[in-house]
Amino acid sequence: MKWVFIISLILYALDDSWNEGFSISNTLFSLILGLSLTYAIYKTGSLWADTGIHWGLNVCYGIFNGTLGSSDGGIIKTMYEPQSMFLEMISSIVPLFMFLFVYLLRNKFVR
Repeated sequence: MKWVFIISLILYALDDSWNEGFSISNTLFSLILGLSLTYAIYKTGSLWADTGIHWGLNVCYGIFNGTLGSSDGGIIKTMYEPQSMFLEMISSIVPLFMFLFVYLLRNKFVR
């Protein structure tokens, strides 16, 4: 099963790099997101949970950034421009901690 996780993560990160362009921070974010989505499939045994999570994330992305390929921005305009590596890494650190929190919490209460 670990090979399925690894292959899934690599394919997800490569696909995201193909669509968004390669950068270290985007690849790290894609790996964390891919881990979350792969874990959702593993725990639920269904693609529907994974599809719903991914669709929801795309909707949130669209609200702030507009549709892929558009430069107009979304409904909510932000003025945030990362100025340092630390600020840019926050977008990867927060999802990682969220995944770890859910993972540890679920494994504590579900036996």
